Amino acid sequence: QLGSQIADPIAAAGDSADFNFQSTSGGFYSNEAFAELSIPILANMPGVEELEASVAARYVNYNTFGDKFTYKLGARYTPIRDLTVRGTYSTAFRAPSISELYLGNKETDPAATDPCAVLSGVPAAVAARCLSGGVKGSGSGDTGLQELTRTGGNPGLKPETANAFTAGLVFQPQAVRNLTITLDYFNVTVDDAIGVTGTANILNGCYVGGVDQYCTLIVRNQSGGIQYVNDFYANVGQITTSGIDFAIRYALPTDYGRFAIGFDGSWLAKYDITLKLKTGDAVIQGKDSYDAGSYGALPQFKATTSLDWSFAGFVAGLTGRYAGSFDECSNPYDPTTAQGGICQIINVDPVKGTSVTANPLRRRVQSYYQLDVHAGYTLASSLGRTSLFAGIMNLLDRAPPYIYSAALANSDPSTYDYIGRYVYGRVQHQF
Repeated sequence: QLGSQIADPIAAAGDSADFNFQSTSGGFYSNEAFAELSIPILANMPGVEELEASVAARYVNYNTFGDKFTYKLGARYTPIRDLTVRGTYSTAFRAPSISELYLGNKETDPAATDPCAVLSGVPAAVAARCLSGGVKGSGSGDTGLQELTRTGGNPGLKPETANAFTAGLVFQPQAVRNLTITLDYFNVTVDDAIGVTGTANILNGCYVGGVDQYCTLIVRNQSGGIQYVNDFYANVGQITTSGIDFAIRYALPTDYGRFAIGFDGSWLAKYDITLKLKTGDAVIQGKDSYDAGSYGALPQFKATTSLDWSFAGFVAGLTGRYAGSFDECSNPYDPTTAQGGICQIINVDPVKGTSVTANPLRRRVQSYYQLDVHAGYTLASSLGRTSLFAGIMNLLDRAPPYIYSAALANSDPSTYDYIGRYVYGRVQHQF
């Protein structure tokens, strides 16, 4: 893989009135080998309708990182026709991308507030750290809601590695045709996770939590205001997540067409980010919050439901999407704003080591749902099949909930629809 982006001379020299950036150029190559084996063990026996195992292995070699061997072990057991038990254990490997390795230094302006803007009313320890970091008098006076941040690639990154375990049930009752219910548990641990720390985390971790490692990333001007924050890609630590996925599928044939109902839900039990600091590990619990740096919204519950109908050449359907509510937090000592706040604060105790405490200034982001509809008709003729489709996305024109601390357009584009209601159509012909 090779990639490059050439900056114009003005931006590369740092003289642009817009964000400045430097050229990106780099690449790597790899060699891989993969093998998979499915092993039938028993079948059609009392108490064993079917039993099979699967094994997979992959070997990769990168010119930048060396080699890695990963594997997967899986099993499926059907004691009776109505029920199947399944499970897998696997290891994984992800090499850093070209951007993560070689992205030229660039400037961004994420949502964040300076904990040292006004020193009156803040704890003495916070004020002392602000003053020792270059803040003058009664505070920096920096009451802005965004802070200039410099970021870029890191050629010294190590690859991410992961261990994943899943176990689940598939229920297909013979007494109810066309009904399938699945329930799966997942537990994934990612080591040497690649990402940025987050400007808000750096600022609050330094001045509120006393993490000297973060303080070295903050550059202030002579008057004490924040000139910029350094937040480059790094192996930030470990991510551990677990939860339950469940789904229902049911189809009902009638004289008036075939109706199909679907439901997919996901319950997040844990999303912990363990930051590897020089003073020890600090665990940030990201579940049910917008508190995980660049990881976005992490509501505890998400779901998608669908109802579809088909009859002769006609099809129609309705899809509903739901994302639960979650917390976001303000600057720990400024209840008037939620920008740049974190729901948990990293603290360094000289005796107890690194710890995390809750931020009491929380705001609940409301839950969100949207409805999509579609319909179509397929006409068969001697010339082939012609299909006409039309639909409306976000039928109720629901706006995404406001997230003060979001880095993009005050909400999360990975979770919500930004466009609003819109209509689409499609014509397709198959000869």
